[in-house]
Amino acid sequence: MIGGSSPFASHFQTNYIPTDDEIAEINALLVEKSAVLSQIETELRRIQHMHEGLSREIEDHRALISPARRLPADVLREIFMHCLPTGHNAIMSKDEFPILLTRVCHRWRTIAFSTPRLWASIHIPVPCSAPLNPHTGTLFNQRYDTFALNTVVNCAKVTREWLDRSGACALDISFIDGNKTLFPGNGYCGRLIESTIGFSARWKTVNMQASAHDIQYLLSLLSNHDLPLLESLSLNFNRTTSDPSPRLAWSEGDTLNTPRLREVSFIGVGGDYSKFPIHWSQLTSLTVEGVTMSVAGMSLIMRYCPLLVSCRMDVSTKGRLGEEFPHSSTPISLPRLRDLSIREWDNDLSIFFTLLDAPSLGKVEYRRDNSWTTQNTLQSLLSRTTIHTFITDSRLLSRDNVIAYLRDCPHLTALSIRPSRSGNVAKQITYLDDHYLRLLSTPDQDGNFLCPALEVFECRTGAGFTDQALLDFIKRREAARPNIAKLKRVSVSFERPQITSIAEELRSITDTGVVVDFWYPVRRFKSTFSPFYGLDEFSPSSSGSVF
Repeated sequence: MIGGSSPFASHFQTNYIPTDDEIAEINALLVEKSAVLSQIETELRRIQHMHEGLSREIEDHRALISPARRLPADVLREIFMHCLPTGHNAIMSKDEFPILLTRVCHRWRTIAFSTPRLWASIHIPVPCSAPLNPHTGTLFNQRYDTFALNTVVNCAKVTREWLDRSGACALDISFIDGNKTLFPGNGYCGRLIESTIGFSARWKTVNMQASAHDIQYLLSLLSNHDLPLLESLSLNFNRTTSDPSPRLAWSEGDTLNTPRLREVSFIGVGGDYSKFPIHWSQLTSLTVEGVTMSVAGMSLIMRYCPLLVSCRMDVSTKGRLGEEFPHSSTPISLPRLRDLSIREWDNDLSIFFTLLDAPSLGKVEYRRDNSWTTQNTLQSLLSRTTIHTFITDSRLLSRDNVIAYLRDCPHLTALSIRPSRSGNVAKQITYLDDHYLRLLSTPDQDGNFLCPALEVFECRTGAGFTDQALLDFIKRREAARPNIAKLKRVSVSFERPQITSIAEELRSITDTGVVVDFWYPVRRFKSTFSPFYGLDEFSPSSSGSVF
């Protein structure tokens, strides 16, 4: 009776109660059908076993003729190189490249270990130390300290083996120490530094985030003769409670006075930069962040670096530091400068921007720290350069200044409104409203558009315009072609919930290739009330409320 009808089929899925005779008949049917089902299951298992065996045999034969098996070693090496991360140095993890390549098969392992370029970059994280009891000076967690110390020892061993495989390749190395405790200097970072010192002659790029003590230790182990290939150096100080304003004793050596150093980044590193032992005249990239540099100091350093292509600075103009800047100075000539990022702390840098001569400048990032201003600081610079990318926090600028800046950038292709890096915002702020979007999408009385070359519009903060105004902005810019450039990407983060859905109306535009990315905050209310509240024997989360 396989698949046959049952005399009780009409009672299935009902509340029918069978009689005693019917129960006996049903039990007999169940015995019969269970026996048949058991036979079918046995046959299915036999067939499944045959299927699995045949599948394995087929796959084993296919593997023998796999194209990957026949690839020459040099081709595999090139493929392996394209597996490496591009946004950071290689990670010491069995689940990441290049180590992952050594776990596939013996041939791949042999090829990977014999390819020096695969091991020419490494990221070295420093384990956090166990916190100390500030009253007794003893460790809160001795077991963790033992674990961390063993991790450091193993990491140092792996680092040496890793760099040994890199042959004669120039090296990219990053040290990141996340320790920011009351008692820094556990020796962990120093041990890991020591594991790389023997390879310093091949260092090309070094990125180090650590305490001033550990960075000073690194520099004390080296001289400029030990770093013949060093091209890029980034030092990021961890500020600790015991060392809130770390400085380096630069006068103790000439480590950074290397012949090929082109890129330097100092984050949180205090001191008189003009006295740093660096070949300033050969630098192409300079970053000074996390500390305030006077306008005079910034101008002096920039004059030392005529070859700069990229420059990022935190600048203070308040009080004595600002008054040091001479009002009648010669121009600051940076003919190759293309990327400039300035964070201004107190007043305005109008004089500096007036003196800056940067004919190749194409990207400007200008932000204030936490004070709203009406000063038209940038106009003297923007009116003399061909800017294609402008990044700012418009919340700290007056409406008229923002519009004036945009009018001075007729070649602007990318406009990005982003929050200040410090995250601090003054009480008086300006939001981008519907008026701004109308100016960017409606011609003036002469038929001219504001920012006619604009292709990318990004607003990550201060988006005070409506959903409808954003829709109108995109549609008007699209309708105005070919007089203005085609939008390629619009990305907006709102600080309010969505009011009007515009996705459907944008479909015809996004279908043409325009990338539209909107983000709205999601505020979901989750009740913590429970009908079991007050009953110790029940967990509040053991059952949902019916309310």
